[in-house]
Amino acid sequence: MTLAACLQCSTPIRQGARFCHTCGSPASPVSPISPGSGGGGTPPDLPPRYEVLRFLGRGGMGRVYLCRDADLDVEVALKVLPAEATEEEEALDQIRKEARAAARFRDCPGILSLYGFEQFRDTRYLVMEFAAGGSLYERLKREKSLTEAECRRIGAEVAEALDCAHRRSVIHRDI
Repeated sequence: MTLAACLQCSTPIRQGARFCHTCGSPASPVSPISPGSGGGGTPPDLPPRYEVLRFLGRGGMGRVYLCRDADLDVEVALKVLPAEATEEEEALDQIRKEARAAARFRDCPGILSLYGFEQFRDTRYLVMEFAAGGSLYERLKREKSLTEAECRRIGAEVAEALDCAHRRSVIHRDI
């Protein structure tokens, strides 16, 4: 399967598609996606069981893709870690430690489950629960503002999740 990137939103799309399934823009013309391109690029060397559906975002610890796990027939989020983050054994050990901690939070409300920390050839990636609905940032871009009650609800959910992590001696370094 050949992937290309939508010129409007950089979402990976299948060659031959007429429209981008994310933004609705015509899929023609398209530009091939590659690592480091604007849309997050094609995830390198993922096992064939994962079909990339779209690029979700980029952060300090890698690129995240919505994938379909063909073996389990479920959608998952795959965070592809940059090679430089896993080249040194000390950095890799820290990632393993954080992954083990995250895997223990399955019973914490508001924290997505981590299913695995895996490697395929030279690519290391995290397999995580996918939460449909998008990010708070995307919601605010779409709705422009939230009610006070909604802000309180979201704040309480975030506080509850952080409390669960803190009770287990884990501090989220991005908050």
